[in-house]
Amino acid sequence: MNHDVEFINRLFIYFKFYIYPYPDIGKYKFKSLGEYAQFMKLRNIRPVNPDNEPFGTYDECIIANFLYFNNIKYDVNKTVEDCENIKASFHLIDFNIYIFYENNSFKSTYKTKLPTLECLKEKKFFIINYKDCISPPIIEQKVREGIESFDINLKELTVAEIIKKN
Repeated sequence: MNHDVEFINRLFIYFKFYIYPYPDIGKYKFKSLGEYAQFMKLRNIRPVNPDNEPFGTYDECIIANFLYFNNIKYDVNKTVEDCENIKASFHLIDFNIYIFYENNSFKSTYKTKLPTLECLKEKKFFIINYKDCISPPIIEQKVREGIESFDINLKELTVAEIIKKN
């Protein structure tokens, strides 16, 4: 019986990371964000969470799946409380942590400006740089490290719990 559970878990991990090949976006020459959005839509790249619409980037989809598999409730593109015009890619509802995903459309001033903003001084947040995200496991590692830096212990759902949740 243990071998069956181990096999199912390994099979699940395989599909979790490799159901879609990690796109080498650099080889595509998108003329606009619209072209990129069409690329994502045509490939039906979307998070596992049935409540979510497709994301703007593949990496954000990986982040959303990681949060879902760790039973973390989140909002997407949430304006940071008391910070007008500052939107986080993800807001972790139960922990009040903001994740900023830095990609090509990320305002370049955010990276240097965010840590100095008065409205963020008392907030918990971290930034993930797309240049560091070379594969789905590394994206998950960056999210895990960011969340755990706030002394939060993550517990990934089992396959049975995920099936029951859906």
